[in-house]
Amino acid sequence: MAAGLLEFIPLVGPLAVALGATLIVSFHSINQALWVIAFLGALRLAQDYMVFPRLVRRGVHMHPLGVILAILCGAELAGIVGIFLAIPAVAVLSVMHRHLLEYRGTGGLVSELLTPTPSAQDAARRTSDPAATPIGYPPTDTPTLKPDRTPVTP
Repeated sequence: MAAGLLEFIPLVGPLAVALGATLIVSFHSINQALWVIAFLGALRLAQDYMVFPRLVRRGVHMHPLGVILAILCGAELAGIVGIFLAIPAVAVLSVMHRHLLEYRGTGGLVSELLTPTPSAQDAARRTSDPAATPIGYPPTDTPTLKPDRTPVTP
């Protein structure tokens, strides 16, 4: 139960769980203790660098690399408190940035570069191939028919 409660503390929890599990297994075999350390290390890396960023991206709409960088910057700037406050701070800043862009009516600094443009082949195909152009319904070159199937003459 203590291990589960300590998991809420980012650095202390996983370390306490790893030390406790390794200590218990080391009474049985040193080889198995090394395997436990390797497994818990790999599990921690997978959880910290693959699972957690993907979960946060869905909730906060941030790229996983942005999540990792925010946590690392928060840890460097403010230690453990920075780890806890990094994601909320970056989320607030990104929402403010999106609202600012909506207010100004722009898509950002590189929005013009990110908009898709038709290739030269697509543009040439649209102008030179009349069969590829969409036809309005009903076509204007076909005569309109009366209910008795005879053509209407103007």
